[in-house]
Amino acid sequence: MEVKDKFLSKTNLNFLCKKLGEKLDLESGDQMDACAELLKEQMKSTYKQNEQNLNKAPAEKVVKILNKKTFDSCEQLYNNRVTNS
Repeated sequence: MEVKDKFLSKTNLNFLCKKLGEKLDLESGDQMDACAELLKEQMKSTYKQNEQNLNKAPAEKVVKILNKKTFDSCEQLYNNRVTNS
């Protein structure tokens, strides 16, 4: 499976959504839906920003790195919104 297919897969989105939801103490379905939407957009953005580096390591490692970048950016966006509210 290609990096793009694996990284942008529903399975990976669900994994990141669960992990981010736990980290941010999200409880309601609406909060989790918003989390999933934020993650989708950040995953696409992260993939696009790093597209030129995708073949420099094995697919599993690249997906792990992209997941971390996406997770960190979502967490930062969330924290910035909370502190600015």
